[in-house]
Amino acid sequence: MIGGVARFVGAFVAVATVLVVGILLGVNAVDKGIQRVEGGADKGLSGLAITRVDGDRVELTVMGERVTLDKGRLQEAKRPAVETPRAESPFLSRMGNAVGEWVRGLTRSAIQWMTERLGS
Repeated sequence: MIGGVARFVGAFVAVATVLVVGILLGVNAVDKGIQRVEGGADKGLSGLAITRVDGDRVELTVMGERVTLDKGRLQEAKRPAVETPRAESPFLSRMGNAVGEWVRGLTRSAIQWMTERLGS
């Protein structure tokens, strides 16, 4: 009876650990993806392109929306809204990144330890 309970508890802890690790790695991946799209604090906006069409005309592409400038004036009535990149990640994201890095290092150490034991 005690062996069955210990087995169940062990399996439950293993499954819960795998789920928590997966969630933390997912949060880390999402945060990195958001930073790649929005641009980080040290990078400019990645969605900005400036091309010269003629001698007096310039075309701006901002996050997929085109605006044409002719002699310094806007040809379109609507200006695209450009969001400035965040200077700092939110607390939860930083905490998730730190825990994810810790879990990744712990997992690598555990795998290395197991391969050394199995190889000997």
